[in-house]
Amino acid sequence: MDWQIHYLLEEIAMHLKPRTTLRDEFAMAAMQGELAAQGEGVEQWLPPFGSLAKNCYEIADAMLAEREKAEGGIEKLKSYYKEATQQATDLGWRCDALRERAEKAEDQLTHLHAKLMAERVESMRLRLIMLNRDNPTTPPSNEEKS
Repeated sequence: MDWQIHYLLEEIAMHLKPRTTLRDEFAMAAMQGELAAQGEGVEQWLPPFGSLAKNCYEIADAMLAEREKAEGGIEKLKSYYKEATQQATDLGWRCDALRERAEKAEDQLTHLHAKLMAERVESMRLRLIMLNRDNPTTPPSNEEKS
């Protein structure tokens, strides 16, 4: 039971702590870099800590501003990508519709071609019948050939 109370108190304490923001983290990184760059004897020419903290937060603000610009560019790219994807989808639908229309037209042409060929064959058959009526020559039978 004691460990549960201890755990619960730690959870409450964790939520009551002030949280560091991204701005704070950038300022801390800038300050670490500034202090690391100074080397030994930093006390002699280090600006007052209030000034150093202010400079580091200005650096952090500049970093956040650049980050926002980059995120704006990313959002613009996402928008372009979404638009291009929609256009590609629309073109896909159009291509599918055109393909279906082309297949239907091809079927119609095949049907019309077959119909035209049948009409030509019928026309030729009728011409042959007419020619046979005009020239009543009958081909020799098999008995006559031998």
